[in-house]
Amino acid sequence: MTVVGRAERLPAPWAALVNGTAAHALDFNAYDSASASNSSAVILSALLALAEERGKSGAEVLDAFMAEFCRPFLPT
Repeated sequence: MTVVGRAERLPAPWAALVNGTAAHALDFNAYDSASASNSSAVILSALLALAEERGKSGAEVLDAFMAEFCRPFLPT
């Protein structure tokens, strides 16, 4: 799977770990006060690796991201 900014490829779990670590290190997180978390970098890096592994489209990745990221704001 793709590691952002690198030519080499890794298995999906490792690509998610490397990309998530880089996103945290570069502080590419959106802080969510409702859930008191900043999980966007972790969610997106895992989704991108899984989507690439399974051949999913960008629209499917965005749907999955929004479903997870917006979950704390949905009525129960």
